[in-house]
Amino acid sequence: MTEIQLEKINILSRLKFAEKKIRSLAALKERDIQRAESFLKGFPDKEDQAGMKECILQTERLKKISADNYNDALKEYNLIYEDTMRLINDIPDQQLAETLRLRYIDDLTWEEIAVRTYYSLRNVKYMHKKALDMIKI
Repeated sequence: MTEIQLEKINILSRLKFAEKKIRSLAALKERDIQRAESFLKGFPDKEDQAGMKECILQTERLKKISADNYNDALKEYNLIYEDTMRLINDIPDQQLAETLRLRYIDDLTWEEIAVRTYYSLRNVKYMHKKALDMIKI
């Protein structure tokens, strides 16, 4: 692999890492919601209106921060997805583009791509390198 090909692989791989970030933030968001709700249920003095109001504000703030982080990551993911698809769709050879799509969008292994496309593993890897050379960055 050339340095330029490795750089292109890094660009195409960003999508996978953005997707992992979204999954992590979604789990954190759900955990924060549950934590906030359990905190409200366990508030010690229900008669303390000022304290209860502050508790509600804090839990709502926590949920908003968590949701905002998730939404920001989702926007980032969508931008990376669009950029990745543009790079792949600009490849004139559809078989080469499909190889990249299967690898970087569908996250298939080399072996899975070979099975799906009816090419040998060696051919799939060759097509991958050829497709990388056709990407314009």
